[in-house]
Amino acid sequence: VGLRGQVERGEDPRGAKQAAKAEKRAANLPPPPESQFRTFAATWQKEKLLKRAETYKAQIASRLDRFVYPHIGTKALKDITSKDIIALIEPIQIDTPNTAEGVRKIVQAVFDYAVQKQHVDTNPARPLKGMVEVPKSEVARHLSPKELGRMWMVLNRQAGANASTLAPAKLLNYTMTRKNEVLRMKWLELDLDEGLWIVPAERYKTRIPHKVLLSKEARDILEKQKAVTGHLEYVFPSAFRDNVPLGDATLNHLFKRLDFGVPEFSPHGTRGTAASILGENGERG
Repeated sequence: VGLRGQVERGEDPRGAKQAAKAEKRAANLPPPPESQFRTFAATWQKEKLLKRAETYKAQIASRLDRFVYPHIGTKALKDITSKDIIALIEPIQIDTPNTAEGVRKIVQAVFDYAVQKQHVDTNPARPLKGMVEVPKSEVARHLSPKELGRMWMVLNRQAGANASTLAPAKLLNYTMTRKNEVLRMKWLELDLDEGLWIVPAERYKTRIPHKVLLSKEARDILEKQKAVTGHLEYVFPSAFRDNVPLGDATLNHLFKRLDFGVPEFSPHGTRGTAASILGENGERG
């Protein structure tokens, strides 16, 4: 009856069917690149992060690549909802709530700029502020000399861990520097012949270049790493994208796996541990 009715009305049943198929195919195609979240996020990075430190920009790029683009990268800005953003945040917040909140803030910042540029009317990430329960920051636990010894022995037994993850964990102890400084180390900053590492001003807390003398053990680690990543910019690149540094969460997960009797110990505590032990032995910074 349906086909007969179409013919009686002067309609072409075959043409209508083909049009319906074409409409369905069009609905399944991604929107044009210029309207996609990924494209506008690149504009936001270029225009709004221009004066930020290279390490900060690298971290933003890494989080977009790893956590955001797989979910909403090819979606049109106007079609993205709070529900879409919740779907990409929820898996992250289980293990790393700080990273989850950081990702939400990035998406929020992109949409804030999109609203300013009149690409969209509302920001779907703003209503989600407070959704992620970020733990209160606490003073990092310091290790006693005996605990440090046990931690080092367990660290050396992590046979299944990637060498590019174990190396920065050890360098934290050998150099007494901050996690951010080690993870974002570049080959251009190193002079292994002289045993010298110069942390650039933009990555050091006091905003002045910082010279770090490298022990033989630290140099040995870096020589081995050079055979693996010496052709790249970063000494410890991300496993997902080799032009950005290893993510903080990777090192955090490694330390969580270290079973040496201090379950709450984190990479942040290595610097304080070194200062505490040196102070107990009469050394003053």
